[in-house]
Amino acid sequence: MRRIVRMLALAAALVLAFPAAAFAMSPTQGASAARVAVDAIALAVAIALLLDVLALRRVAEGSMFGENLVLVLVAVICLSASVLAGWVQLFMPTFDAEQVAFTRDLLILASMIVMGVYFFGVRRAMMRFVRAYPGADDMAPAAGTAPEETVSSEDG
Repeated sequence: MRRIVRMLALAAALVLAFPAAAFAMSPTQGASAARVAVDAIALAVAIALLLDVLALRRVAEGSMFGENLVLVLVAVICLSASVLAGWVQLFMPTFDAEQVAFTRDLLILASMIVMGVYFFGVRRAMMRFVRAYPGADDMAPAAGTAPEETVSSEDG
């Protein structure tokens, strides 16, 4: 798996380092070719990330991290869909560029919200663990939350 990622990264570096093909085309075609190459790299990275998250989900099954890894999967899928929305604009010029840009922005926003929900849940689970652990008063400042804040977060 890592060999494939390395080969894709090398190919992307070569394409971006030697854009001779882009100079042989018109300026708009060259920009489109570069954008397709960057988007293809983004999709390859998204596939690698999806595989890593699925592997992590199997390893972390039953833990506080593993319970909500579906949220990370949804966030990566949203980011991948935003890349694909950009390809719709490139390969189907009948779509309005403003609508496609708005769709991409919404998908990116959705992925950030889902990741925020995931990290909030993990932080909450870690704080419950820290409070349940003997000597939690000593660990609370190290966890980034003062003991007074942990009491108020239990109520909400």
